[in-house]
Amino acid sequence: MPSTSATGLPIMTSGDAPNVPADVGINLAGALDKVTVPLFASTTARDAAYANAQFGLCFVGTSVDAGTLYRRRGGSWYEIADKGSLIGPWVTSGLSVPGASGFSVTSYGFRLVGPGLAAMMVDTLYSGADITPSAVFNISDTNAFTMPAGWRVNSPRDWPSVDVVNMGFWAYGGRLQSSGTVVLDSSRTSAVLTSGTTLRWTSVYPI
Repeated sequence: MPSTSATGLPIMTSGDAPNVPADVGINLAGALDKVTVPLFASTTARDAAYANAQFGLCFVGTSVDAGTLYRRRGGSWYEIADKGSLIGPWVTSGLSVPGASGFSVTSYGFRLVGPGLAAMMVDTLYSGADITPSAVFNISDTNAFTMPAGWRVNSPRDWPSVDVVNMGFWAYGGRLQSSGTVVLDSSRTSAVLTSGTTLRWTSVYPI
């Protein structure tokens, strides 16, 4: 019988009794199936193949270059976001601002900083009516801007701090929606958002 190599693959040694169909055709091929990244024409073909070889990564499409990469985790397949290199260039297009929000964007950028992980920095100028907390850490939800498609969170998450530019402390908090909407929804005690305030939104988040 073949031995097991350091990589977990069965290999034949000089002392093994020759059994090519079993050792190469079944054992080695089956082990390779689980550690390679195969290409399938459809998710249906992928799922049918997975029943015979429990591989963890695969491409679905007409070719590896044009295909979508999937990862198997917890009994389900998840698409792996692909935006080029692990540390990508800043993207500075695609962001939008609700017309009546009172916010305008002075500068922004989004970039990939790891597999499925993005970073963003957005500077906004608020020029609407003053917003006063109705209670401690609570202000009326105000939609500030909408993130570009392809750079949105995969699930809603709180934004613990939004900085007041040039003042060195945080005064507000927000929420990232999976729809791409970014909401300002909390404030430090007695922190009024006044017209003319510039807020800086920074975050690293999964996409």
